[in-house]
Amino acid sequence: MASKIKKIIFLAILGYIIYFLLGHHLIFFGRNVEILQKQTLNLKNTFYSVGDRKEIEYKGLENMLANEDLREAGLGELLIEKDLISQKELEDAESKIDYGN
Repeated sequence: MASKIKKIIFLAILGYIIYFLLGHHLIFFGRNVEILQKQTLNLKNTFYSVGDRKEIEYKGLENMLANEDLREAGLGELLIEKDLISQKELEDAESKIDYGN
């Protein structure tokens, strides 16, 4: 009986972990992790590494924000909050993505 209860508890915990991963983006900044809510339950971009300012310049801010899932979840605002980009850089990148300017 005790083993059956342990199995049910284990499966419930495993189910919650899977549900959590389906509903959240885990954004890595070096060793730090930030969590953003996903718009829909899926496994796309569950784990995403931003890195530091040099990595953002290397990857290209436009390339990072071109990912609609991350953009809608608030990646740009998170980058501003972490002082990795400015509001002007975010606006310029979004304008370039939206309008090709």
